[in-house]
Amino acid sequence: MDFKNKENKEKFLQFKSKTLTKIKNFLDSEIEADYKKSVLLTYWFNDYISYLKQEKTFNPVYFPIYDRGSVIQVDLGFNLGNEYGGLHYAIVLNRKDTKQNPVLTVVPISSIKKNKKWRIHDVNLSDTIFLAIQLKTETMVNTLEEQIKNSKNLDQSTINKFNQKIQEGKDCLEMAAKLNKGSFAICNQVTTIDKMRIKNPTKDTSPLYGIKIPEELLNEIANKLHKMYWQKAY
Repeated sequence: MDFKNKENKEKFLQFKSKTLTKIKNFLDSEIEADYKKSVLLTYWFNDYISYLKQEKTFNPVYFPIYDRGSVIQVDLGFNLGNEYGGLHYAIVLNRKDTKQNPVLTVVPISSIKKNKKWRIHDVNLSDTIFLAIQLKTETMVNTLEEQIKNSKNLDQSTINKFNQKIQEGKDCLEMAAKLNKGSFAICNQVTTIDKMRIKNPTKDTSPLYGIKIPEELLNEIANKLHKMYWQKAY
């Protein structure tokens, strides 16, 4: 039955009610069977509704331009099976971005765990991203703290703004700490996202803005993708 046809509205309302009950029953059962999964899925339902509400007003023109190789944080959502999901760092692959462009193609990044088994589609980024984030955020935090400490002419409003930026820098570094043992690009999980999914940076003053992987690593990712999707064998 085509529920998009308003003539079937009553049947659709019944279907909607059954579907919502099915979702509730599934989440309730998963609380005992797989608590983490139940929580993550509930988070995603909540976030997804927020995204849907945001669709009508979201305008990418208020976001910065993301250069090729930029490191960003994206919400990949709750996905099926081995599809990568959740909040992760990713590398921008677009050759050119504009303010009007609503989407980006990215390759997700994961932290290197102990005894990691390398797969043919992985590209080792070592600790490059963590060190870049650490250098920028620590420099920013130290500079602002010194300005607050040594300047006698700052008004309270400016001090509050500086403290807010300091906290943003510390939060950014804390989030990046999981990459301190190294990270890798998961080249078989390349995906195109709406810019609504970008959590950081959303402005050019964000601590993460401007951080990019070196050209040689970007070329290594490009070569890996070429071998995976365009060459006959690799």
